[in-house]
Amino acid sequence: MINQEDLYQYLYNENWKEILDILYEEKENIKDDTLLTYASNIFVIEFLNKVENFKKEDKEILENLTTLNILHHGKFYILSNEQHKKLTIEIIKRKPLEEAFNYAKIS
Repeated sequence: MINQEDLYQYLYNENWKEILDILYEEKENIKDDTLLTYASNIFVIEFLNKVENFKKEDKEILENLTTLNILHHGKFYILSNEQHKKLTIEIIKRKPLEEAFNYAKIS
């Protein structure tokens, strides 16, 4: 089983994909463990704050943003309304214009 220290280590190293995989695979454990819930929320806060500074052309960041959005909509990890809004804006910034427009309409 994963613990919060693992999440913090991945966060420190900016291993976003690893954390996203954990959010998916460990959803029940995260819900039942206050420390894991807190560490997961710290990840979301830090990731969404740092993502603004990454290059808009970075395909890996777009993939991570999209994965977080899928986790939210699939109810694997629920974001706050404010976090979801910021996530959507960051995804739209990185998509081609027409695709971004369509994405904005459905989000």
